[in-house]
Amino acid sequence: MASSRQKWLDALRSFRRGRPLPADLSTLVDDPSPVIRLCVAGVRWAESGEALMAQGAAAVAIRSGDRDAVIHGCHLLAELGIVAGDIVPLVWGLLRHPDGIVRGNAAFALYKCCTDKQVLRKAAGLLQADTGNGLSDALIQYAAHKLRKAAESNPNPT
Repeated sequence: MASSRQKWLDALRSFRRGRPLPADLSTLVDDPSPVIRLCVAGVRWAESGEALMAQGAAAVAIRSGDRDAVIHGCHLLAELGIVAGDIVPLVWGLLRHPDGIVRGNAAFALYKCCTDKQVLRKAAGLLQADTGNGLSDALIQYAAHKLRKAAESNPNPT
């Protein structure tokens, strides 16, 4: 979890735009920026496995509509995996988002968190790599591939 902690600290530094981090990150829990609160929750998750705060911060970040917050909220959900619970209602609408990076990250979070093969199959079918941006389209295609593979996998091979 050390690399995860470092990732969230780096993101926090980036979103603070050069302002130093306080010695006590808990002072940022009430920051007005959902992406700052999300990064703090990511650090806490990496340090202690505090999933409930991470789930809540990810949901708030995604609902904020702020591009960075949505993308990083999906990253945190993907890190949480199935511990995140039922994220389908939270990210489903993002699978058709006009921003391909948002779309791909939402799909990848769904892949990491959802175990319902029908949902995974349907999500893969919804994804369209039609952004005209090579990076966005590659991310969407990769996420769709992972969703399809997960939907086809047999958990109990004989």
